[in-house]
Amino acid sequence: MKQNLTFNFLTAFFVIAVWIQSVSPASSNSLIIDSKIVQNVTGTVTDADAGGSGIPGVSVVIKGTNRGTTTDASGKFTLNDVNSNNTLVFSAVGYETQEVSVGNRSQINVGLKVDVKSLGEVVVVGYGTQTKATVTGAVVQVKGENLIKSPTQDMGSSLAGRLPGLVVIQTSGEPGADAARISIRGTNTLGNNSPLIVIDGIPDRDGGLSRLNPRDIENISVLKDASAAIYGARAANGAIIVTTKKGKTGKPSITYDFNQGFSQPTRVPNMSSSSEYAAIMNELPIYKTIPAGEWSAASNSIKTTGSYKSPTAGVSQLNANYNPTALAKYADGSDPWGFPNTDWFGDAFETWAGQSRHNLTISGGTENVKYFTSIGTNAQNAIYKNSATNFHQYNLRTNLTANVNKYITANVGLMVRREQRRYPTESAGSIFRMLMRGRPTEVEVWPNGKPGPDIENGQNPYVITTNATGYHDIPTDYIQANGSVTISNPWVAGLNLTLTGSADKNSSTSKRWQTPWMLYYLDGTG
Repeated sequence: MKQNLTFNFLTAFFVIAVWIQSVSPASSNSLIIDSKIVQNVTGTVTDADAGGSGIPGVSVVIKGTNRGTTTDASGKFTLNDVNSNNTLVFSAVGYETQEVSVGNRSQINVGLKVDVKSLGEVVVVGYGTQTKATVTGAVVQVKGENLIKSPTQDMGSSLAGRLPGLVVIQTSGEPGADAARISIRGTNTLGNNSPLIVIDGIPDRDGGLSRLNPRDIENISVLKDASAAIYGARAANGAIIVTTKKGKTGKPSITYDFNQGFSQPTRVPNMSSSSEYAAIMNELPIYKTIPAGEWSAASNSIKTTGSYKSPTAGVSQLNANYNPTALAKYADGSDPWGFPNTDWFGDAFETWAGQSRHNLTISGGTENVKYFTSIGTNAQNAIYKNSATNFHQYNLRTNLTANVNKYITANVGLMVRREQRRYPTESAGSIFRMLMRGRPTEVEVWPNGKPGPDIENGQNPYVITTNATGYHDIPTDYIQANGSVTISNPWVAGLNLTLTGSADKNSSTSKRWQTPWMLYYLDGTG
């Protein structure tokens, strides 16, 4: 009896404790897990220097994670499932980043201060510069030191995610043909929607943005609206202003850097195995020629006997494309010569493709003459095995700045670049078409390493992707020179006369060398 009373007392105590927890105010939006309170956090982010007005578009992120949200038009935000030991990071362009510990609070209001230092930074706008504090148009900027943090082979891809309003889409990963498509705030005109590229004050230079050396870049500004109007109709889709590095006063500074990277496809198609393909090819004729009421019987008969005779008048006998013996051979892999299980993408592709970049810079100068010189090379391989596809680039850039006297400053720039592209005798589109059309029941490469039969026209992608069939060589050379002379007015401060000139020359050749190649069939005799 005493044990029953004790049990009933403990049960009642547990029920009461659960009831108290369920009706407590804190339990309505919080839950204790491992001594950490998980709750929903709401709040408002305001401008501490503008009378407390709400700031829209502020990033609110849980520190150390990628979970977060942004404030609405009134500066309000809601973030679900936040632990009491989390820290929220509040950041916005032009404001100082602030971190706030959550603790047991479900309401967090934050006032952000204007980042005075960032407003004092110089931004390139059109043919001049302004501080961020005086910029009235939509202008954003990224420094060259941030671009080298993502060492992509294409400069346009390095801009992805770094500048608001800039849309960067890379539609190809083929070495030398992987230039990203860039647009500013979407599509604004018919036809060509690309922004105007301006390099060191010269619009629309040969070669564009894609193959610039990131180590040569001082900063990149994006002009989104009327701020690009100075360039006229050519900047209807905005403008991207690239400023290359200049020398600085001081002793010679020599810098060498090397980067080794690896790339792989985002996703490789997962094709059917030979046994799955054979079963599918046996099923398809059933649905095309046999009445619907007989599909189950026909399927069972095809699997067991390899044929089906329909009782319906006028329907001819159906024979399997692959008999039961062949299906069993494809499934067990006991005869890879006669009944292969070919992975066309796996046989033709490597898991990784290498890419590397070397760069050497020398800069320095005196108060009157400053210099910057950069020499670089980069290489990029394709993901094919024994690949004939590769891209090599060699580039040289020199910038000189001279103060002729108190009122005259001269700038001279020279850029020389070779882009060496080498491809197989067939295009990447044709090669991928071959791989997609390859049947797993046919051989791409024999177990002894010899290439298998062709898919069509004597073409087998295992061979076409290599140098065995020849090559397509496309070297392109660029030579670019620019100079400017700035004469300041000794009587009116800020009034300058700048004379600018440039010259571009490029040449490209194309050589396609095709050689005979050997493919091998199984003759069935040995």
